[in-house]
Amino acid sequence: MKNILLVVFFALSLMACDKDEAENAPAMQNLTGNSEKKWKLSFAEAKAGTSSVNLISNFPCWGDNILTLKSDGSYVFQDVGELCQRTNGETTIAAWVLTENPLAIKLERIDIAGLAELQNLVLNITEQKSNTFTGVVKNITFGGFSVDTVTLTFVEVK
Repeated sequence: MKNILLVVFFALSLMACDKDEAENAPAMQNLTGNSEKKWKLSFAEAKAGTSSVNLISNFPCWGDNILTLKSDGSYVFQDVGELCQRTNGETTIAAWVLTENPLAIKLERIDIAGLAELQNLVLNITEQKSNTFTGVVKNITFGGFSVDTVTLTFVEVK
């Protein structure tokens, strides 16, 4: 019985170490894997002053779009599933850069539900794990709207 408990404890310890190593992997490895990773937006909230808006509730079509980050510095943003009214299922292919200090992703350009195309969008990473990351974009103005921050959380698509 003692040997069985020792084996179970050892196996659980190994699994915990594997998870810790994945969480502590370099940012690029967590974001792209060996060559690319696909991400889906799971949370999006805009704040202006004391007001906040859940963007996925207001634009459900954002919740099924796929962002593929590639280790070669390119990305693909696809409007899939429920299409946003003005994008007609368009795909954006452009460049991205990861900075380490502060940890941030800079996207060359991205289309916001067909309402505006933002250039050189910087997503400051506030939390990163092997299968999810959260970031904040500050001071966005598009189409007559201006917000202080937009918080985005992405989960890995398997």
